[in-house]
Amino acid sequence: MSAETPSVVDLDNARRLLAQAVNRSESDIPDDAMIDNYDAWDSLAHMRLLTALEEKLGKRLPPTMVVSIRCLKDIDAVLESGTLPSDRMVSW
Repeated sequence: MSAETPSVVDLDNARRLLAQAVNRSESDIPDDAMIDNYDAWDSLAHMRLLTALEEKLGKRLPPTMVVSIRCLKDIDAVLESGTLPSDRMVSW
């Protein structure tokens, strides 16, 4: 097992959460899915995604993170570490 295997698994988990939030199959979620370019990822789907993340992490997400989660890699980062890197966070 390579050191990169967990990232693939985590990306699959991110894809699974997003697929559930947008009511689509995992195979329908493109690798480059972003809130700006994937029509099924609307505001309601984003709220479902945030709720799933909070349930999985067992904590509420801060407002800056809520608006900063924009793609599969962001979902993966939150699942893996519970936060986003500071360079991915929206500044107010």
